[in-house]
Amino acid sequence: MRCHNSFHSCQPAGCQPQLGKQCGTSIHTEDVEFSAKESNLVYMDKVYSYNQAESCPIVAKIDTGASGCQYDIDFTTSGCGPFSLDPNATFCINSACAVLQHIGTIPDGGIDADQVSINGYTVDSLAYSGGQYTARINDILSLILRDRCQAEGLPTKTYFLVNNVGPLKYRAKFIIQGTVASCGRMVPFEMVITNRDDAPDLALPCACPSSFVINDLAIPCGINGIAPEVRFQLGGTVELVNPKLYVTCGNGSCDCGYRPSMNVALSSGVVIKPAIHAEVTRKTLFCVDACQGLLPCTPNEQTCWNPGIEEWIDPLPPACSCGTGSSRIYTPENTGYNALGNCCGTAQSNSCGNWDPYSCSGCNWGTQNGCGCDQHPWGCNSCSGNRPHPPIPPMPPRPPRPQPRSGNWNGLSW
Repeated sequence: MRCHNSFHSCQPAGCQPQLGKQCGTSIHTEDVEFSAKESNLVYMDKVYSYNQAESCPIVAKIDTGASGCQYDIDFTTSGCGPFSLDPNATFCINSACAVLQHIGTIPDGGIDADQVSINGYTVDSLAYSGGQYTARINDILSLILRDRCQAEGLPTKTYFLVNNVGPLKYRAKFIIQGTVASCGRMVPFEMVITNRDDAPDLALPCACPSSFVINDLAIPCGINGIAPEVRFQLGGTVELVNPKLYVTCGNGSCDCGYRPSMNVALSSGVVIKPAIHAEVTRKTLFCVDACQGLLPCTPNEQTCWNPGIEEWIDPLPPACSCGTGSSRIYTPENTGYNALGNCCGTAQSNSCGNWDPYSCSGCNWGTQNGCGCDQHPWGCNSCSGNRPHPPIPPMPPRPPRPQPRSGNWNGLSW
């Protein structure tokens, strides 16, 4: 028994690479420091409506033998020894699966603004990019919102219509499994049919335009000159109806990728049910407790200094972690430590207390204002760069996570 990995090389069963090397996200934030968690004002696209709508099915036909140059066909059998097909081979189909890979208009972006309306009012404009349509509704917003909903601070449910969409085109993948009897033998088979990359999409009948209705599309009001937007894209499903396989001679005039001496073709009805996915979003102001990535505006001398502190590498690190930014910054030009990014030479106190070698507090570094800077082991000019820099002390261990108190714990600290 042999298995194929994603690189199409053969390996014994059970020798696949680790799952994490082939699947999952790829996020590298080792060089990014994050602040402690704090409240931030953030604009985010809030989703007010997330809907789907289907149109009437469209029936078409497919015959790969009549137009084989448009398809890549992979017909494989399993069993002992070589297997050959004869023109009288008999196919028994056990299962047929179809996957809709793409559906769109002819030409691309063929839906106009006058085909899209909300409560009977045509949208202001309609833009198309990357398979998605974006409708602007600034001018009609006051006409479709209900006063009752606005008074309660709620979005208004509206009647959304996309009318007479077409003609349509599609690309699909067909997978057929069963058994084939030929030359006195019967073996299992699998047949995979896809559109060739350089072949045009398959066109659906032009006399079958599609319309889509969502009768509860929620539209919020506009705030601070920011109006909601309606986005939608085409999708759908495809099914094979009464599929049949037959053998044709393989001496055609064009190369269809998989061309044995005898070729297998599919003849079937195709039922496509177009659909749209629509959503309404608006930029909304949120107060979010989050940690900010401390990314520099432009490269500076700080980026080329590496203290060389060895760190333990987590084999399964999270995408990011709050409070990972160092509270002590050391550079060759500034031999002091910096707690919050302020200049260490700035007076922090008028009296000498217990000076903190990590935070510049408790003593007026770099001054002689009755503080007796000689108490500091590095002297008054320790922040000016005139003294040798001290060794960098190790980072203190991370404090343990607080445990919730008994009773009604709500995440607040008393």
